[in-house]
Amino acid sequence: MQKTKTLFVTSFWPYPINDGGRDVAVAILEAVKKHSNVDIVAFIQEKSFNVNKASLDKYTDSQVFLIKWKRVPKLMWLKVWLKGKSYFFFRDYNKDYLKTLEKLISQTKYDHILLDRIIALLYVDDIFKLFQKYHNKKPKITYFSHNVESNLVKAYWTSERNPIMLIYKLPVLPEILLSSRFEINTMKKINNYSISYFDMQFFKDHGVKNIKVFPPAFFKGQKPYATTLKQEKQFKLYISMLANFKWYQNVQGLTWFLKKIWPKVLKHVPDAKLRLGGKAFHPRLLKLINKTPNIELLGYIKTEDKDTFHSQDALTLAPVLIGSGLKIKVLQAFRQAVPLVVTTKALEGFASQVYNIVPHSDDPDKFADYVIELLKNPEKRLKLRKEMYKYNKDHFDIQNMNKFIKELLNGKKTKAVKRK
Repeated sequence: MQKTKTLFVTSFWPYPINDGGRDVAVAILEAVKKHSNVDIVAFIQEKSFNVNKASLDKYTDSQVFLIKWKRVPKLMWLKVWLKGKSYFFFRDYNKDYLKTLEKLISQTKYDHILLDRIIALLYVDDIFKLFQKYHNKKPKITYFSHNVESNLVKAYWTSERNPIMLIYKLPVLPEILLSSRFEINTMKKINNYSISYFDMQFFKDHGVKNIKVFPPAFFKGQKPYATTLKQEKQFKLYISMLANFKWYQNVQGLTWFLKKIWPKVLKHVPDAKLRLGGKAFHPRLLKLINKTPNIELLGYIKTEDKDTFHSQDALTLAPVLIGSGLKIKVLQAFRQAVPLVVTTKALEGFASQVYNIVPHSDDPDKFADYVIELLKNPEKRLKLRKEMYKYNKDHFDIQNMNKFIKELLNGKKTKAVKRK
């Protein structure tokens, strides 16, 4: 069977893989490459270009166009608003990106156009016009949504408690309306897949009918670091987190943990150590970390080292308080079969069986109790490792993504992913 031709339009070139969004993008792109001839358009930050050249070798059979990323200056926000558009989104609209799309579409009648993340969604109307101009037909466009992006804009405002900062953030209020209107209305025009059942339901409730859930299968599973009680008992009392600690969601979650949970953990397990991996920390968070005991900053973790990042850890955490989509840090923990304690927000969108496996609570005392219990009880840690390993193998393995993409590109009706 002759391979189809696909145009993959993504926000940023997903290498190096240094955040959850890029993990998802790479999993989708790798699966597409197996079943279709694919051309790729992506933004890239100039400082990353030399680092990323090696990743191009993975796509020697594809045309890859990397467009220098530059945002509309902040002083232009009023001009964007007067056009009835969201500045938070359209600050990333780029004429060079559009010219590249036109060049490719004028040369090739693509069977599929796959859009990855919100920036790619900015070009939907342009793609419709270009297909009509060059091929006199409508394109088959599919959007992979990682979050309800407009809800993140809303959370930026509603989670603020400082009155002075609320005044500073007043321009966010019209953004809540403009970003939501753009996201919902654009998705109504095309086919969509959401990473989360809860996100899918949100979009459906707001009139987006043509949406399903795609499988949360982005990684190849690993064997547990401990398979016997003897091995489990050898772990030090390390708790680790790997994240971008400048990102608002992570700053808020870790601040909550350090202020309300970590003191109780240290009272009961004084030898416990919290290890944080990441190259960037918000100044306010870093100030809190520097005056909090038993914390080790590990700095930037290379992509090739992420697969073994948790190899010394008794457990990891996902203290997520806001956001949408599936939390990649949860999937990474399942992938490496590392015991995990989370808030309920971190598990949104997962199947009920995941809730049954993973200890979770939004109450600080209960969250701390789970952490303390796992640190003190290697038998329970080992049991949790085994349950996570089995569930990952059955539900989260990358083969599920390959099967899904194959069916999508071959025009077969993809099965709805059950999460309840």
